[in-house]
Amino acid sequence: MVADSLLKSIWSFYRMRSVSLCVYRKLLPRTFHAFVSLFSLLMFSSCSTVMMGSWESYSKYLREAEVYERQGDFSQAIKAYRQHIQKRLENENRAKWENPSFYLLLIGDLYLRQSQVEEALAEYEAARLEGVARSLVADRFRLVATWLAERGQTQEAIEILSVHREEDPLLFDLMRDRLAREKVAQEEMLLHCDTMPSNTISSAGCHVQKGEQSDESERLPKSER
Repeated sequence: MVADSLLKSIWSFYRMRSVSLCVYRKLLPRTFHAFVSLFSLLMFSSCSTVMMGSWESYSKYLREAEVYERQGDFSQAIKAYRQHIQKRLENENRAKWENPSFYLLLIGDLYLRQSQVEEALAEYEAARLEGVARSLVADRFRLVATWLAERGQTQEAIEILSVHREEDPLLFDLMRDRLAREKVAQEEMLLHCDTMPSNTISSAGCHVQKGEQSDESERLPKSER
């Protein structure tokens, strides 16, 4: 009787132990995976928050610059671009290919839109010295030359192309030669018109040349005449 009870107790203990081990084996992986997943989620959320916070602080200035530019407030747009450049330069973890000085080109563009040629050239030159892609900088110098030529300052445009010729010798030479030919043709036309009798000037179309030159002179600031 006692032996039978003892055997039953041992058997019950063995079954309970087996069940406990089975439950433990089933629950442990799930619990462990759940813990790992929760930990990873928390870590990812924290990193994402930091990264998003950092990017928001950077992109904030870009958004401001775009808004100010659309509003025509170029001085504030330039300020916002400079703040963005500074923030990006302070970030030691930025990608190696990223060059925040690229935005100096956009600042130069804003100066050119305000007819501040010297300031625009200074920004483009600064971008060049900071290693911004040569093709982008070359495009900006040709943009300045085009801007000047369209306003009758052909000689100044040619000088810009000559000074920065090494940025893109082929394109700069082609543009410089074209502007030089146009300048010579215009000078010859004006000289021809000056030597013609007054009663034939109108029929020769000289009044158009002189009129255009006069109108352009009136539109230009005194410093550009």
